[in-house]
Amino acid sequence: MPTWSQVTFEPSAASLAALQEAWAWKLGADWTPLLCSALGDVFIELPARSVWWLSTATGALEHVADDRSAFEQLLDTDRSQEWFLPGLVAVLRQQGQRLRRD
Repeated sequence: MPTWSQVTFEPSAASLAALQEAWAWKLGADWTPLLCSALGDVFIELPARSVWWLSTATGALEHVADDRSAFEQLLDTDRSQEWFLPGLVAVLRQQGQRLRRD
C-alpha cells in the first residue's frame, strides 16, 4: 500500500494561491488548505475551525470534522481509505504514474 507521502502532496505557495483563487467562488477568501490528496482533493479549514473535504473533480464540499484535532484522528480510520483511495494510487504507481511538482 502507498505511504502518506504517496497519497498526499504539498503544493508550492504559487499553487496554493492559484487554488484559493480558483475556488473563491465556492469557499470565499478566508480558508486554509490543510492537506492535498494525490488525486487532487483538498482538505480545508474554515475560520470557524471546522474541516471540510473539497472534491475538486465535482465541486462537492463535505464537512468532515469540527476541528483539526478531530480531523487528524479520522486520518487513522477507514475514512482515509475513502478520502485518499490508496488502492487506486497503488495501481497508478504500478503503471508508472508519478506525481510531478505542483
